[in-house]
Amino acid sequence: MKAFTVALIASAGFITWGLYFSDRASAGPLPICQYEDGNADGMPCMWTDPDTGRQFYMTSENYR
Repeated sequence: MKAFTVALIASAGFITWGLYFSDRASAGPLPICQYEDGNADGMPCMWTDPDTGRQFYMTSENYR
């Protein structure tokens, strides 16, 4: 029973810590790609396939 109580208290601490710092670790949404292989500014973006609607992460490395 003691081990369970310690684990429960530790879990609650980790959950609280995660909730407190979660907004600091999250990034904003990526911009939409201008072209199929990325953006001309060389920054990462999301490409949406017009035929399937699937989204892909593009590094825009061809424009660097």
